[in-house]
Amino acid sequence: MTTKSLTPIGRVDPNGFAALLGTDVDEEDLAGVGSGNAFDDEEDPAGVGSGKASVDDANDGKMPSKATRGSTPSATNSGATVKPKTPKTVNKTVDPKTTTTATPKGSVSASGWLSWPKLCWHNVLCTVFICLIAASASGGAFSGSFVLAMRSLSPLVPLSFAHAVTASQWGIILDCGSSGTRARVFSWPEKGWSITEADVELEIEPGISSFANNPEALTAYLAPLLDQARLAVPDPSTTKVRAFGTAGMRLLSEMEQVPIWSAVEAAITASGFEFAAAHTIAGGYEGLFNWLTNKYVLQTTLGKDVFLGCLDYGGASFQVTFAPASGVIQDFGYRLRVDSSQERVYSYSYMRSGQDQAMLRYAKALASRSQESPILDSPCHNQGFNFSMNVAGAGERTLRGTGDYSKCKELTQALLNQQNECLLEPCAAQGVYQPPPTGVKFWARGALFFTANGLGLVDWGDAKALSTNQISAKGAEFCAKPWADVASKYSQSFCFSSAYIVAMLIQRVCLSAQ
Repeated sequence: MTTKSLTPIGRVDPNGFAALLGTDVDEEDLAGVGSGNAFDDEEDPAGVGSGKASVDDANDGKMPSKATRGSTPSATNSGATVKPKTPKTVNKTVDPKTTTTATPKGSVSASGWLSWPKLCWHNVLCTVFICLIAASASGGAFSGSFVLAMRSLSPLVPLSFAHAVTASQWGIILDCGSSGTRARVFSWPEKGWSITEADVELEIEPGISSFANNPEALTAYLAPLLDQARLAVPDPSTTKVRAFGTAGMRLLSEMEQVPIWSAVEAAITASGFEFAAAHTIAGGYEGLFNWLTNKYVLQTTLGKDVFLGCLDYGGASFQVTFAPASGVIQDFGYRLRVDSSQERVYSYSYMRSGQDQAMLRYAKALASRSQESPILDSPCHNQGFNFSMNVAGAGERTLRGTGDYSKCKELTQALLNQQNECLLEPCAAQGVYQPPPTGVKFWARGALFFTANGLGLVDWGDAKALSTNQISAKGAEFCAKPWADVASKYSQSFCFSSAYIVAMLIQRVCLSAQ
């Protein structure tokens, strides 16, 4: 069922940058349940929280107890660690645009940049301190461009604490990802369009989905993170905290999610902060908020004729989001008011397609071929690599690297389920509808950047064009090296991801190989 009205979803602030006007899905249930306290007087925008009714339908697996960036998840919960950075603040000021739109009672919230002044409330999705990647590619009707660049998404303008204290409102986002939870601290004035994010980068591991069997432990898990966050705000009692979960939580059932979000709410309340929201967001929104972040930050450099796309390769899911040049979207579409104009954006989230979950599916595929053998020869790991893991449906197995990139490409392509029937053309991977990305310039983040960096294709401060052929060539070169020559905490994923990323960009995003 699709809806055609342009009724805005959620409260629209007159100084807002963007507002969600509608979707091409049922607007009554965009993603699940919330805590019942989401976004002040607004309804839960898209998620499962601590006590309502439905759940995202992409519940086809369980998260491992821990998954770190660029690594195969381990079976052991190593506990929470806080990673504070030297505090500093950044500021982004934009001339306000005024738009007034009525909001129907009971509508779904368009949080974050969709409802200013809560500009970056999506920082589950806000990529201000996360690397962006891009590279250009050209080709036929199904070609776009893919830019790999390590960039800061805001100009780094140091502010004195005295300046920050003049802000009338403060807020904190807990980005509850599949591998860890990050705290982002924001402040903004009562009037005007200016937002400040404190660069304290607080992070704890593992992700909250790891506590499905022990939600009571979440208070102790979150305590050090919230204690550090208290030091970054003038008055915790008036600082609202919102916790948003992504694909790691979407992998859990509703019954598993509800006690986790209840425990998160209790931990935030006990810390002295003002609780505002705690829930899981839908994958489409995760991609959409990432797209809005890039659109806001890059608006002065992209130009009006550039069609923006965003790719997010996380631990448990992979999001593809872009504004097609034709403006035609037959499914998975969102209608947005962005600045002073309306746009239609396609956004789809592939569950269990992030790096860590894809690796688990890969290991399961190896086990299905080897039956009872305790040793699984893995062409997607360097020769000399050995790793024991619990494979779903197959028990404890050991991956033994063989470093065969050609075979690795075959196996990773099989993970895309290209044999699925396409019921609404054109389709990308898994029989999923996707409009042609012709002329779209994609920006990407997450494990896409970390893999390109690990392969030596892009440095932390680089901005350069790369092709999928370059990624493939470097991947083959890396896979051929002995594990002893490349061993590090994250490098065990580089051979696999270099092949898997190329398969996704060509088959799932429909970019050309050149």
